[in-house]
Amino acid sequence: MSNYDYRIPSVEAMTKALLEKKEAVNHPSHYNSGEIEAITIIEDQGLGEAFCSGNIIKYIMRYKHKGTPLEDLKKVKWYTERLISYYENK
Repeated sequence: MSNYDYRIPSVEAMTKALLEKKEAVNHPSHYNSGEIEAITIIEDQGLGEAFCSGNIIKYIMRYKHKGTPLEDLKKVKWYTERLISYYENK
């Protein structure tokens, strides 16, 4: 008997995994443990611009070192687009 599992994951399992990976950038589940997403509260308190700027710096500085460069670069893009929207909507 082999120690390897050669079963092919179901389409549902693969779809769920892909959606969870996508949500790691746009709306991570660990940021939504309550009814309100953390960034909504941060922006409501007038701290959105500083929060986005700080996260842009954080993710750009570590994207090569954490093991998930593409995900971190997508987070840089997400926070940059959100920061741009602050100025477009002023």
